[in-house]
Amino acid sequence: MKIKFDFVTNSSSTSFIISGKSEEVDKETIKNTLNGIINEHRQNTEWDKDSEQPPLIRTEMIQLSDSGTFDITDFIPIQNDEEDTQWLKDIFFSNDSEASKRLESAGIRITNVGFKNLNK
Repeated sequence: MKIKFDFVTNSSSTSFIISGKSEEVDKETIKNTLNGIINEHRQNTEWDKDSEQPPLIRTEMIQLSDSGTFDITDFIPIQNDEEDTQWLKDIFFSNDSEASKRLESAGIRITNVGFKNLNK
C-alpha cells in the first residue's frame, strides 16, 4: 500500500506561476498589492456556484531573487478547466487592464504567467 504525504486532491488540478519584476524587493508589498487586485476582481465578478473564487496570494508562495524578480506559484483545483483559470488571464494577460495599471503604479511588472496541468 502506498501512502502519499504531499499535495492530494480528488479533483483535477493545475499549477500556475506568475513571474515579474518589482522595484520593491519586499514579499509583503508584492503580496498586499496583488491581493488588493484579486479581491477587487472577486468583488466585481459574478461567480458561478461551481467555480471557486481566485485564491489570495500567501507570503510563502513568493520567491524573490536579488535582482528584483519574483515567482509566485500555487495550485488551482480544476472543475471547469477554462473557467477556473480565467481570472488569471483577466488580471495578468492584458497590459491594458486596470490591474496592470495598478501594478505598474506600484512598481510591479508581470513578465509571464504560465500553467502546468498536473494530471498529464
